[in-house]
Amino acid sequence: MVDAQGSFVFQGNKSLPQGLYLVSLPKGKYLDVIIAEQHFSFETDTSNFVKNIKITGSKENELFFSFQQQMAQRITQLRSLDAQARTQNANAAQALKKAQDELKQYQTAWLAQHQQTLVAKIIKASQEPDIPTYPKPVPNQCILIRSQGFVLHTKRKSQCTANEYRQQINNSYRRTA
Repeated sequence: MVDAQGSFVFQGNKSLPQGLYLVSLPKGKYLDVIIAEQHFSFETDTSNFVKNIKITGSKENELFFSFQQQMAQRITQLRSLDAQARTQNANAAQALKKAQDELKQYQTAWLAQHQQTLVAKIIKASQEPDIPTYPKPVPNQCILIRSQGFVLHTKRKSQCTANEYRQQINNSYRRTA
């Protein structure tokens, strides 16, 4: 329960499991907090939780909010460049692309530097995965793709000779077994 000064305490006989916790506040506002260390404190201003937060006793939250603050600055810059690029400004479009690349580089470097932390694992899990390009099928071949124990056929069976199809199935089962 939050008191009149806005203070609250998580308290109990058991330790809280590690993870990302949401502190819900009135008027639809909320604050994400990392629970890794069991004893820590923070204070902030409701005008901008992330920008004004002060953490004591939690390296994970210090990293988390530092990352969020840096991302907020970079995203503000990206939005400004995006608005300029939409007005057909070629220089702004180049600057936007450069800022996007720098943002990706920052994220990659930050995650590598802090890879052993819980906060890095949480941030990495929330990112879009890099999906590799899929090679184009070779024309006029019966191609099967193995995925998570299933065999996926990329051409209709009628487009393969019966022998090609049987051979691909047999080879695929031998490889997955």
